[in-house]
Amino acid sequence: MIYRVAFEDIAKHWDVLAPELERSALPSVPMTHRMLNKILENLLLGLFELWVMGKGEMKRPEDVSGFCIISFEYDDFTGIRSLVLHAVNSFVPISRGQWREIAKFFPEYAKANGCALIRTYTENDKLVKIGKLLGGSDEVKLLTWRL
Repeated sequence: MIYRVAFEDIAKHWDVLAPELERSALPSVPMTHRMLNKILENLLLGLFELWVMGKGEMKRPEDVSGFCIISFEYDDFTGIRSLVLHAVNSFVPISRGQWREIAKFFPEYAKANGCALIRTYTENDKLVKIGKLLGGSDEVKLLTWRL
């Protein structure tokens, strides 16, 4: 099951989420305290959404297997609205069934919110392979310049 966490419940879970975000940050973008505060602020303002994955109704902490943080972005140049996967983290190994559920859910949710794309960033080749298995493409490349 995948559930959106209500705004009023986000702060309750922040002590568990923040260390996971630090652990899973891109190596090229170390997670700072300021960045974590901005993520929390964006979640509380509704600019980002927090989704949890797990078993049943997830009333117990051990029923939660992971979480996703998403947002929506509109590109004024291309006219394309995208769902952006900022974080996909797991506390335990995710079963193939759960991956299939995630792979089915987020495209449907993105379409229902007027999106033409789902985007994410990673430096992890294993995640690129998983993304391709779930129907993603790595044809578009992101170039960055360190300043």
